[in-house]
Amino acid sequence: MIIYLDILIILNFIVNYCFMKLIYIIFHEKIKTMRLIVSSLVSIILLFSFFTNYIMFTIIKIFGGVLLVFISFNYSNHKRFIIMTSLYYLLQFSFIGILNIFNVHGCSIFVFLLLICLLIIIYSQKSHIYDKKTYKVIIKLVDEIIEIDGFLDTGNMACYYDKPIIFLDKMYYSNKLTISNVIKLRTVNDAQYINCYKPKEFYVLDCNKKISKDVLIAFSSFNNDVNCLLNNLLFN
Repeated sequence: MIIYLDILIILNFIVNYCFMKLIYIIFHEKIKTMRLIVSSLVSIILLFSFFTNYIMFTIIKIFGGVLLVFISFNYSNHKRFIIMTSLYYLLQFSFIGILNIFNVHGCSIFVFLLLICLLIIIYSQKSHIYDKKTYKVIIKLVDEIIEIDGFLDTGNMACYYDKPIIFLDKMYYSNKLTISNVIKLRTVNDAQYINCYKPKEFYVLDCNKKISKDVLIAFSSFNNDVNCLLNNLLFN
């Protein structure tokens, strides 16, 4: 069997990059292109284990994905890391299985990868536009009225008895607030209890229309320019 090394390297880079980017999209995380590129370059280095002894190749084949996921994503906790690593291996096995089932080989692999890349790009662009859509939000917690930009977070569907939960930066917290509910919130990684507060007023400005919403407010720390994460259920 003839193996064209240059084609193998290109395919390996593209496959790893696409799979890691897809995991970023699934977890609604900001895509870090440099990490993806470094991870894909490391995957090329690991590829050369194929030309060493079989034992070394088997070890790298089993544990190489763990290293690539570690490079691509920030390690925050072990549950999240295990889920991402499992998803990466699942994508790898599914990809190989599809190639075998449909007998895809040669130049057809490039066409197949091109279609995958195109679908991921289209989905990521739509997701990016939707996730980054902002709305003017007016909130009255105690006496002060807060007017801020709220970012629509498609991954935030937390609610309590049909009341969407809005996450606000802790800088807006006041000791005068009274806890309305303590809610157990389940996430991809774990579960935690959060204090929720009922605002006196909550409005969303959509197309110059002032829409009143019955919501709960929870406070969180944000490490970027976002001060308010809106709930996807607000517009359903």
